[in-house]
Amino acid sequence: MTSQYRPTKFTWSNADFDQMNWYAVDVHAFALAVPGWETMELLLDVDYITEWTQTDSTESLSGCWVAPATLSFESVSGLEMNLKKPLHNPYSLDAIQRSDEVLPSGNITWVLDFGKEGSIHFYAKRFRMYIRTYPSYTNTEGPNFTKRTKFSFDKVTPESEAF
Repeated sequence: MTSQYRPTKFTWSNADFDQMNWYAVDVHAFALAVPGWETMELLLDVDYITEWTQTDSTESLSGCWVAPATLSFESVSGLEMNLKKPLHNPYSLDAIQRSDEVLPSGNITWVLDFGKEGSIHFYAKRFRMYIRTYPSYTNTEGPNFTKRTKFSFDKVTPESEAF
């Protein structure tokens, strides 16, 4: 698998949520930004799995296409973190859940579920995910698909720059 894989899109939003899979997405860093006096943004530096692959001869997964991405939740309030290990270790998502109910404030209830490692609960109006580079292929062995040397919360995608 050496050819370049191009995901369906590089910027995702609330409208795409039901098409997205969050299982085994590694979270390398969290940040809170206050872009305005009345709003707070929750940012996550993740390795998003754009596609799982399997060999022709077996039903088991053999690898995946993964890309660094920035996950942004806008107008965050009521943030509660229940995490069971130090933040300097990567967390692996089991799922991201959102309620169908829109609160009078316009916010939606969100839960980042890390399984036995804990969870993060909050309210936010919307989310966006920015895939920062073209995905690379990796096998599924080991707890973390990619090795990181630095964190990033950039919102620049291959579509927004000339790559």
